[in-house]
Amino acid sequence: MTQVEINGKIFEADLEDSILDVARKEKSHIGYSCGGNGGCQTCEIVVHEGMEALSEINTTEMAWLTPQKREEGHRLACQAKVIQDGIPVRVT
Repeated sequence: MTQVEINGKIFEADLEDSILDVARKEKSHIGYSCGGNGGCQTCEIVVHEGMEALSEINTTEMAWLTPQKREEGHRLACQAKVIQDGIPVRVT
């Protein structure tokens, strides 16, 4: 399992869980309005630590996030999935 810190609270995530999945399961607030399918951009987060534990930015995120935002660590929580155990992830 991987520890994911969302807005200062630490939770456990399974492989293939999206950051939004973890937040929803643990009742930690990350907004979304499209049901978590990448259609609204409201679940945008900033990854401060552990980007290497997450899936690569996909075409859905490329459509929403500017190059500058991607460089600054912005992701869509519904698209960023945990793909590696043991690396802590910290997002806001």
